[in-house]
This record gives sequence, C-alpha cells and structure tokens, in this order.
Amino acid sequence: MKYYKIITPSPNIFPQVECLTAFTAEAISPWRIHDCTDISLSFNLKKKAELTDVVTHMAGPSEDFLISKKMKDVVDSCNIMRHQYFNAIIKSKEGTHNYYWLHLSQPELTRIIDYKESEFIQTEWCEEKDIIRLDSYEHYTRLKSQDKDASFGVNIKKILMSEEFDRTLDLFYLLPFDDSVYVSEKLRRRIEDSEITGVCFSNEITI
Repeated sequence: MKYYKIITPSPNIFPQVECLTAFTAEAISPWRIHDCTDISLSFNLKKKAELTDVVTHMAGPSEDFLISKKMKDVVDSCNIMRHQYFNAIIKSKEGTHNYYWLHLSQPELTRIIDYKESEFIQTEWCEEKDIIRLDSYEHYTRLKSQDKDASFGVNIKKILMSEEFDRTLDLFYLLPFDDSVYVSEKLRRRIEDSEITGVCFSNEITI
C-alpha cells in the first residue's frame, strides 16, 4: 500500500496558537481513548499568525491535530485509526472560532508491524545511534524495561506492516516508534481536493 506522511508546513509563526488550557491538554494521553468526552480546549491565535484548517500547536500529544470543521468533515469521510474529538476554540482579534481537537490512540497497531522486514534505529536521549534488530513489540518492551535512566528509545528507519494490518485505514501512526502520521492516497486526495490549508505531504511511502 502507498501512504504519505502528513506534514504541517512551517508557518510564519510556530506554533500558530498559545494554549490557554495547558493543564487539560497535557492530561490527554496518547496511550488511550478518554472516558471523559466533555474535555474542552482553548487557544489564542498568536499575533501575525494565520488561521488555517490544520493549526500548529505545542499542547498535548504531538500526533493530535487542531482542526477546523472543514478538515473534520474530510477526516470523517475516511477510515482512520481509533480516535475521538474534543471541542476547541481559537480566539483571535476577529473573534472566536470553533475548532476540534482530533485525538488519536491505538497503540496496539505497533504489534502488527512486520518486524523482520522493518528497520529500526536505537536512540539515546532521542539522539539516533545504531541500527537495532527487533523481533516483536514484546522484544522492545523487554529492552525498555532494562532502561534505568529512561535514555533508551527506538525510531523507525523503514516500516512494513504485517498481513494483520487493516489496509483500509486512511490515517494512522505507530506509538512509540514514530511520531509521523501516515495517510492513504484516498485521504491525501480528499484533503487536496477540499483545499485544506495548513498541511502538505511527504513523498510516497510503501507500507
């Protein structure tokens, strides 16, 4: 299957917004879907920042998106990983704008990587070091359990998914190996056809 990494291009101001509910945003965990559905987030659009359909932020999980209703409609038309939405508002000098926080969480996807065909790089304090061989997600957790100073990590160099992977998925990411969010050709085209602002894509990737 052909996928693309979704990229938020560098706007004139990064991040575009300042979070006014930072404590609430930081409590959102990438490892789970939250039982509480009335979470609400507030942001201020920074001076000279432009308001786009996908807005850069520095609050909560980095893989989550702050999106407009227009972008939400596009996402809802496709098959994406387990997720939930929280209400969000962005305040600017023009007024208050209703947005959505798209929270993504399906960590079990990492278990269905084709570990034999994928390639990984060991990291130390987030700095890439050597190629590392992993046989399974359980192999990674065993190595991580021996990490006394929390310096050990693993990044994906090349990713291939096993036969168990749902290849109808149009959007997903692989916690904890990669903070890149992958989108299908179908979703990429719908985003581009809808003229969604604040987002672009990497070159084609075979997964």
